Amino acid sequence: MAFLEVLAFCPHLRFNNITLISTHGFPDGCSKDLVKTNFLATSHCYSERDHAMLSLRSWVNVVEGKMKGIDRAAKHVLVSEGRKVLYDHLVLCTGQQYQVPC
Repeated sequence: MAFLEVLAFCPHLRFNNITLISTHGFPDGCSKDLVKTNFLATSHCYSERDHAMLSLRSWVNVVEGKMKGIDRAAKHVLVSEGRKVLYDHLVLCTGQQYQVPC
């Protein structure tokens, strides 16, 4: 979420078409109990209020699915179910779920 916030609102960067490809769609807010008890910079969580203030949903297109491949020559990403997502610039962020096998 923080990376999307930087891409959308950084004054010297101008992106007009940001797309998030995620198996779970747009990240949800934290539960109210977690916000009350774990309000730290290390909690990695945006509250419902934070989501409302940022309004990232109006800046970011969300594609639910899993990335299957990249066609660099045609400049598109292949997503599950055969969908193609075009890009001009591609930034890959693996997220916390990615783990290197031992």
